[in-house]
Amino acid sequence: MKNIVVVGAGIVGASIAYHLARAGAAVTVVERGGAASGATGASFAWIGRGPTPPRQRQAALRALVIDDYTRLEEELPDVRVRWKGSLRWDNSSNSNTIGPDAVSRLEPHLIHVPRRATFDPTDGALDPVATVTALLAGAEASGARVLSNERVLALIERDGRVAGVRTENARVLADLVVIAAGADSTTLLRDLNIDLPVAPSPSILVSFSAAPEVIRTLLSSDQIEVRQTDEGTFRAAWDHNGETSDEELQAVGQEVLARVRAAVSGMDDVELTDVQVGIRPMPLDEDPIIGMVPGHEGAYVAVMHSGVTLAATVGRLVAQDIVGDQEPPELAPVRYRTDHQGPSQ
Repeated sequence: MKNIVVVGAGIVGASIAYHLARAGAAVTVVERGGAASGATGASFAWIGRGPTPPRQRQAALRALVIDDYTRLEEELPDVRVRWKGSLRWDNSSNSNTIGPDAVSRLEPHLIHVPRRATFDPTDGALDPVATVTALLAGAEASGARVLSNERVLALIERDGRVAGVRTENARVLADLVVIAAGADSTTLLRDLNIDLPVAPSPSILVSFSAAPEVIRTLLSSDQIEVRQTDEGTFRAAWDHNGETSDEELQAVGQEVLARVRAAVSGMDDVELTDVQVGIRPMPLDEDPIIGMVPGHEGAYVAVMHSGVTLAATVGRLVAQDIVGDQEPPELAPVRYRTDHQGPSQ
């Protein structure tokens, strides 16, 4: 039985831990805060196959996303995806597929109905914190140990290989360390003199209070990106433009609320409830980095954007990669590489 430490309890780390434990590995998850306390908790949490055509290196992974989340829903009843589809339009789109009547049937509360839009009925969204909690509980049910509020200070090296992690309170030894700590993965890998080609990418998630259903799908345009949850509350994504103070973030939240009210009727009584900044790990070429760290036996890395979208598939494939009999071919295009220079096509 392999003894494996997973660093990070965001959705990628939690999924890897769940699938490894189910596959029979002895798993310890080490997380500096609580479940989904980093970028995962501030994610818009859009689940889908992504753009068409897909990015070449991600295509095999993206093709499996929906099936893997459907499987997780069956395995873990507390994983629930709101499969309502996505409706997208912007001023530059030339390949939209439905007209205003169809748009109005999908979203009758839109104030300004676009002439053309793209509807993908297979897209969905989820509660990322609830999903991570369910994955970690599933991992624990299969024997995993979860150490929360335990910051990893360094990797332990013995006889030329990575042999565990040193935390603020303990040394945790392992046959393999899986580094799935998002943007913080770069700091840990510097212990190995590895410059992980990942940059921190801030984003903003704005939350609003509940209302009767006025948004059915995930709405995305050049003005807004917003969805409604099963509880009736709203989540909206927004670009980060250097805001740091509470006053600046509150101003962003009010601007986003005004834009949503201008786009969707029935929002007059909705109020701003929260504005979060999430630090996404963005590989320099925008494709995932998954696999053994070359030249450093015992170290495995799994860093990507969007982690929420890919987590169910990546967790399953990484577990297969580590404890299975064959290397998953879907991971071949996204293995750790030294040529991460810029976005691939």
